[in-house]
Order: sequence, then structure tokens, then C-alpha cells
Amino acid sequence: MFKVSSKNHFDQTTSNEITLSLCENFLKTFDLNYFAYLRFFPDGSIFRFCNHDPWTKTFISNSLFNDIHFYVKHWGNVPKHKEKQFIWIAQPQSHMYKEFFSANIWNGLSFYSRTSSFLETCSFGADRSHTEVNQTYFENNTEFINFYHWFKMIATPLINENFAKRINGPKNLFASLEKISNLRLTK
Repeated sequence: MFKVSSKNHFDQTTSNEITLSLCENFLKTFDLNYFAYLRFFPDGSIFRFCNHDPWTKTFISNSLFNDIHFYVKHWGNVPKHKEKQFIWIAQPQSHMYKEFFSANIWNGLSFYSRTSSFLETCSFGADRSHTEVNQTYFENNTEFINFYHWFKMIATPLINENFAKRINGPKNLFASLEKISNLRLTK
């Protein structure tokens, strides 16, 4: 297992094990191989849960958490206190999506939401050959929404208990999103 930890960061191996135990049955029901939940804070820090060790290694070692253009593109379309869903195959090409594809994590669904105090994303994915899962997302959308909200409820106490152990991420993500919001308001 890939291990990213220090006294300053939440152990990503522990995060992966917790995530796997919480979502294993749900993922098996829909033949999915990937789940991640990330919460971004105004200071640029991130708290991350993921069930996929190889992706964790890629995500951390390639600093994909700093891909501000990717996140701005998605959260920039989400009003504060709202959430939106995105099917990956319908999104423009990006470095992040290319990395997912290379890791055989594709055919995904992501939720993005914004509050005043944090941004969050929750994603589900399957391997590249499992294209029919995109229809599954539509047919079972309520189940995916409910699981996302359930996981957020379970994750919040873990985040609060380990708040000082966040990953350092993009410092200007919130500021970039505010600029986009302000531009839209002035049009």
C-alpha cells in the first residue's frame, strides 16, 4: 500500500481503508472500482478519502490536488449552497481526466458543491470497459445522491477530529471562484 503520512497529514492509507470499509458494498452493487470524497478549505488545505490505492499514489505524487484549472472549471459552474453533478465523458479533456483514464478509472460521476466554508466533491468511477455504468448513474441517481450525503455525514466527524492533518492544496481556489462569481453577477 502507498503511504502518505506524517505528523502533519492524515494518513492516506488509513483514509483508503476507512473509505473502502464504508463504501465497499455500495460500489459492488453497481460494479464500481473508485470512490473519492474531497473537502477543500479556504486556506487551500484538503481533506481526502479514497478507496483506490494506486490512484492515491498518482494523485499525491503528481500533485493533482493542485490542478486549480480543473477544479475552477467544475466549481465555477456551481452556485454557492448548491450542488451539481457531472458525468466524466461529457466533460472537456483535462490533465486530471487523462490521468484517471490512464489509471483505468473512467466512466465516472462527480458531485460538486459549494458552501461559504468549504468546497466538496464526491466521485464514483468504473474501469474503462464498463461504459454501461453511465446509464446506471441516471437510472439510480437518487441512490448516488443519498450515498454522497450519507458519506458526507459520516466523514464530517473524522474531518473534525483530524482537522490539523489536512493536505496542503491550491491556495487561491476560493479566490478564483469568487472572481468567477463576481464576473457572472456583473454581466
